[in-house]
Amino acid sequence: MRLRLRETGETKEATEGMTLGRLSSCDWPLEDASISRQHGRLVFENSAWFLEDLGSSNGSQLNGRKGRRHRLAGGDLLTLGSVAFDVLDQAPAAAAPAAAPAAEPSHSAAAPPRQQEANQERARLRHDLRDDRRSSGFGDLGQQPLWIQLIAVALGLAVMAGIVMGVRLLAQFL
Repeated sequence: MRLRLRETGETKEATEGMTLGRLSSCDWPLEDASISRQHGRLVFENSAWFLEDLGSSNGSQLNGRKGRRHRLAGGDLLTLGSVAFDVLDQAPAAAAPAAAPAAEPSHSAAAPPRQQEANQERARLRHDLRDDRRSSGFGDLGQQPLWIQLIAVALGLAVMAGIVMGVRLLAQFL
């Protein structure tokens, strides 16, 4: 199993316990404000690869579905924060020509719904990236919980009141 970073095309082989995040100590460091310091970890269990979200602030999605643990398969679209990855199958090169004609019908019967979900999520991501209202990194106030919004409004009003009082005080001395 391999992951390909959609923005740059960089590809990495999945390894047990591989970490993805902003820290340089991660196995795949990603410099993006939407990525947490230690965002996720790859785990191999029962002959399948999983991505475990490590409590990231912006979460992870597989084909547009949020979750804390995702089972990965070829053709999936994995999104960490706003960073998108294509999940690539690992097919043995020697077995591919012989097995391709026999395996193709069963694979194509199972793949279209999953591939269709991935394509829909890719289209949604492209639309979101073109959206002018998109956050530029730290997020906007509308993305914060209500209590943080109220604190921000109260602080804004306090600063404005301080400025008005300061101007009035200054006007008395001039």
